[in-house]
This record gives sequence, C-alpha cells and structure tokens, in this order.
Amino acid sequence: MEQAVRRHAGDEAAVGVETGPMTPWLVHELRRRKLNVICLDARHARAALQMQINKTDQNDAEGLAQIMRTGWYRAVHVKSYEAHRARALLGARAQLVGMTTRLSNHIRGVLKVFGLLPGAMRGLPF
Repeated sequence: MEQAVRRHAGDEAAVGVETGPMTPWLVHELRRRKLNVICLDARHARAALQMQINKTDQNDAEGLAQIMRTGWYRAVHVKSYEAHRARALLGARAQLVGMTTRLSNHIRGVLKVFGLLPGAMRGLPF
C-alpha cells in the first residue's frame, strides 16, 4: 500500500483512515513507513458519506478522499500499542474475575439445595 500511495499521490500525501477495529495496527504501521496518516472519526465520516446515492466501497473511498481534500473531518487520536495492551489485559482480568465470581456463586447455590453452606471465605480459595 505504501508504494501505491507514494506512486499515485507523492511523498506529501495525507492518508485518511476511518476508525475501526483494525485502525490501531494500520495507522501505526503506515506511520512507521513515514506516511502522513490522519485517523477520521467514523461517525463524522459516516454522516458525510450518507449523502451518496450509490453506497459501494469505491464510492466510500472517493468520499473519504473528498473529505480529506476539503478538510471537513474530525481527526481522532490513536492510542499507542502499550495503551491497547494494558486495556486488553485489564479487560481480560475483569472477565476472569467475573467468571470466577459467577461460578463460585452458582456452586454455592447448588450446595444450598443439599443443605451445605460453605461460609464466607473472603480472600481464601473456594
């Protein structure tokens, strides 16, 4: 992609990328290759692209290019890989803690049916 951008638009071209799940990887990789990348707010770009009659990928790309040429966009910050990594680890931890709590509570509920009441075990393994 880098070679195509440089061949068709030159070294001073600005590349516009909509926000999405692959945006962090794409933006960081293009910036590593010394391209001027601007990340566009997807909601703002969507509002501008809804005026098109024919919604195709090619027309969307042309519409994004027009937004970039006119300067009618809202640039957004792309977090670093370290920030994404920390967020992913915190999210995974929250999921595991929630799963452990739900499983523990389920087992306690099942044991109550049989008259078994494991006491409060704060901080201890179940």
